[in-house]
Amino acid sequence: IEGSKEQLLQEPYRVWISDEISEKYFGGAEAIGQLLTINGQYSFEVAGVFRKYPNQSHIHFNVLIPYQNM
Repeated sequence: IEGSKEQLLQEPYRVWISDEISEKYFGGAEAIGQLLTINGQYSFEVAGVFRKYPNQSHIHFNVLIPYQNM
């Protein structure tokens, strides 16, 4: 929905979130550039927002985090 697909997960501490998470934490405000704290200790900058996968999909996730931050 928002963000550059070419830069998807290319930089550490930049995440992509679902539209559902964007609405939950940022309301109607733009999520790109906002900080999201995960587990109360790790801050990530929102780089993009994706549409939540349909319920009938076998893929279910709300946040995409670069592997090097795992």
